[in-house]
Amino acid sequence: MKTIPKKAPMEARKPDMFENASGVELKLHEAKLRDRELNKVPLRIDSRTVIMVRPDKCTKAYAEQIRLKFHAI
Repeated sequence: MKTIPKKAPMEARKPDMFENASGVELKLHEAKLRDRELNKVPLRIDSRTVIMVRPDKCTKAYAEQIRLKFHAI
């Protein structure tokens, strides 16, 4: 069993945002992720597959590249 040494309680250390995070910090993190996704547009690969890509990659040529990549798997 691995033991993790604990730091002294008065020792200066950098706060970890996700250790015992309150709801506010988690909501801020989720908002950042959501804002990152807002800059993307849907691109249909086939009849049932849609992926989110940057607007400059939303072309038929890129859709064909991704389609070949998915069907190769």
